[in-house]
Amino acid sequence: KQVSKKHEYPFKKIMLVQEGKDNPLQLTLVFYKTDKAISKIIECQTEDDQLIALHVIQRQILKAWQNDFEDKQVIKPPENYQFHLLVKKKFVLSSEYRFVIMSQLFITSTKSIVKGKDIAVGNIVNKFPIGAISEVILSMDVKTKTIKILFMIDAEKQTKILTEYKMKLVSKLKRKFEIENHGIARQFLAVLNSHFIILTGSTLNVLSLIHI
Repeated sequence: KQVSKKHEYPFKKIMLVQEGKDNPLQLTLVFYKTDKAISKIIECQTEDDQLIALHVIQRQILKAWQNDFEDKQVIKPPENYQFHLLVKKKFVLSSEYRFVIMSQLFITSTKSIVKGKDIAVGNIVNKFPIGAISEVILSMDVKTKTIKILFMIDAEKQTKILTEYKMKLVSKLKRKFEIENHGIARQFLAVLNSHFIILTGSTLNVLSLIHI
């Protein structure tokens, strides 16, 4: 069956895929535009179709973004892409969009390249090892209702891991950003915790000042 262009969803454009909250036959595709996150609903015929489609789309998204981030030298072997976010970095008089990219080893922040309402990955701003996170502090911006995430980093562990992977040593021990979508924030933290457990053998130490 021929599909019109407006119903084509390139895997490289999809941020993530989620199961339907109230309908087991639905999948939600989340795309990022510079003004907001956009969702598209896919209707499946059966629950088995939904599970198969979810599995296939998840694998293809991982593959597409892995290739894109490798092409742009944002992640390099032995890193494997796991998850990413588009966040707005606030300054005193301005703000800019940044990508936050998670591999199984590091969290990388990059600048963004804006073309109309589409957005692409730019140059790396910073990179820190997941295994060196000592604490994650969650809070909320009262006005915007965005989730504020603050990473506290262990200096000794960070130096050890960066040295092991022959990366530039850094002294900064705090990293922070904000996430507008609470559901995406939960998913980001769940994926992060799973990799932290693999790397350290313990769960992520999260101090939550809010309920998400």
